[in-house]
Amino acid sequence: VTIPFTFDGYLTLVDSLGRALHPRKRGAIPAELPDILSRLGIAPERFVEHAGFLLKGFGAAIGAPEQLTALAARRECRYLRGLRRARLLFSTV
Repeated sequence: VTIPFTFDGYLTLVDSLGRALHPRKRGAIPAELPDILSRLGIAPERFVEHAGFLLKGFGAAIGAPEQLTALAARRECRYLRGLRRARLLFSTV
């Protein structure tokens, strides 16, 4: 089964569902809150470029380079896989 729209359209759908209110739903994403990629500091075009490689390009964690470096320090390891990809994905330039 395939989804009959683009990956960007799928992300929009997921964000819209997260913002929807329903009596049996625990909560909703507040309307004034920016979309998830903006909150994470990821340019949408970059996310689409890297989406297929997220699980392969990162190891135990996905995040901004500073966050990966801090996590490696807390775990007392020299590095975490994915730092180069994090620099590409999370750069705003």
